[in-house]
Amino acid sequence: MSDNRDEYRKEWSAEMRAAAAEDDAGSSEKWNEGCDFAMMQLCIVLGVDPRMVNWDAATETVDGDVQAVVGNIFLVKFGENWADRLR
Repeated sequence: MSDNRDEYRKEWSAEMRAAAAEDDAGSSEKWNEGCDFAMMQLCIVLGVDPRMVNWDAATETVDGDVQAVVGNIFLVKFGENWADRLR
């Protein structure tokens, strides 16, 4: 089952990147609502109060914005900047 999930992630990621390249996915209200929903669900799973998260992520790319907010959620949960550890 792990192989199927990994393959699905690769396909989904490739499709999302292609869609983002064709038009600005970040300008789509449905895209933004979907991202907000997913980020709120991540907060719930991790037990993070969404009011404590810095939701500002003006990186100028869709990927960068999403990664920045995920990092900010982890920062609230784990109390350290995980991005610096991964570099």
